[in-house]
Amino acid sequence: MNNSQTLKVPEALAQVTLERDGHRCRHSGDTENIAVYYIDPSKITARDELSNLITLSERMYQAAQVAVNDQSSVETRCGIILAGGRGTRLAPLTCFANKHELPVGGVPMIFRPLFTLRSMGIRDVLVTLDRENAPDRFFAMLGDGSEFGMSITYRVQQGAGGIAAALALAKQFVNGRESYVILGDNIFDENEFADWKHPNWWEELRRGDGACVFVKQVPNPRDYGIVEQHEGAFQVNRIIEKPENPPTNLAVVGLYIYPPSVFNIVHTLKPSGRNELEITDVNNYFGSKGSLTSREVKGFWGDAGGGIDLFFRVNEHMIRSR
Repeated sequence: MNNSQTLKVPEALAQVTLERDGHRCRHSGDTENIAVYYIDPSKITARDELSNLITLSERMYQAAQVAVNDQSSVETRCGIILAGGRGTRLAPLTCFANKHELPVGGVPMIFRPLFTLRSMGIRDVLVTLDRENAPDRFFAMLGDGSEFGMSITYRVQQGAGGIAAALALAKQFVNGRESYVILGDNIFDENEFADWKHPNWWEELRRGDGACVFVKQVPNPRDYGIVEQHEGAFQVNRIIEKPENPPTNLAVVGLYIYPPSVFNIVHTLKPSGRNELEITDVNNYFGSKGSLTSREVKGFWGDAGGGIDLFFRVNEHMIRSR
């Protein structure tokens, strides 16, 4: 049996594949038709044949639409992985290796934030490094990103200047797009952002030319940067670092979304007491303008660079979930 049916789609990508119940839907070879092929006809009966074909066609159309939407979003969004730092809290593991090379759930740590951005629909990514991070080893691990269906660019930070200073390196790369920024040692469940990949998923949260921080409920809020916001509301008033009396138990994790105007803010920052440009100051600027929102992470989050105990706890979770 070699049944097929074609379906008009608007300029679908060159190849999209969806498999279900032993059947494959794939692009038929031109930009206007989708063909649905049965590759295991023994799994369906004659009575179900037509209904299955229609269902598969509908699913293939949806898959093609997702692919088209993903492609169009490339022009408006980009990803930034901040992978600097010496990893001193992971010593002695980092005495002879960069922390982002250490395995997390069976793959180098740096792969995890890359997968997170990809699951959000991001395909164009900048990785910021410092000179001590052995950039050649990063190139060997990630290459140009093509094997992940992505494009990866690298920038080297001269000296330690803080997260916001590393973000400033991305201005030319961002080039007017929204930037999804993630710290290289922050680990999330792979399916956490599966339904957030389209560019309008957080329109309901946006406040003008606003930013978004991701937060997670923690049992020890005094150890984190904690958001102050109205109960049940998305709008964040400010972020308080390690508060004595935490207003909430929602800790800011290392994942943010910024508008292009973020670079105007970064260039006005003054170094903190640590002689660094702090990302909290960036976020609090948006908060002071009423344009900072939050999105709660429901699944797992771990700071794999936060210390040996945290590193092994993150590894244990990722191995079990795999």
